[in-house]
Amino acid sequence: MYTSSQVPELRNAHEARHHLGRFGLSHNIPLLRIGALSGGLKARLVFAEVMFYEPSVLCMDEPTNHLDFESIEALSLAVASFAGAVVVVSHNAGFLCTVCDEVRAEGARQHTSFVVGVGVGVC
Repeated sequence: MYTSSQVPELRNAHEARHHLGRFGLSHNIPLLRIGALSGGLKARLVFAEVMFYEPSVLCMDEPTNHLDFESIEALSLAVASFAGAVVVVSHNAGFLCTVCDEVRAEGARQHTSFVVGVGVGVC
């Protein structure tokens, strides 16, 4: 929870549009009612809001579920450029290979850790 003195400030509408644009929310999309947005655009908006507060850790559970390809791309780029720690649970191997440096695969009888691109054939 943030107090009003801890919330980052936007100086003007241009700065707000620039921030939203980083998440693929550009052109007239920021002017639409939230109810008019697709599920993928709503997910981008939520992620833009989370990133606005500049967290040091992201915890995501199946973040690519119900997202279209473009939204997964936007999410991948945003998470890959995130400076903090990321803990993600996902069945989307492509997403994991894009955003993770290390993957821990859990199974009923197998627990494996590996550096992405090395060893186990997930990536």
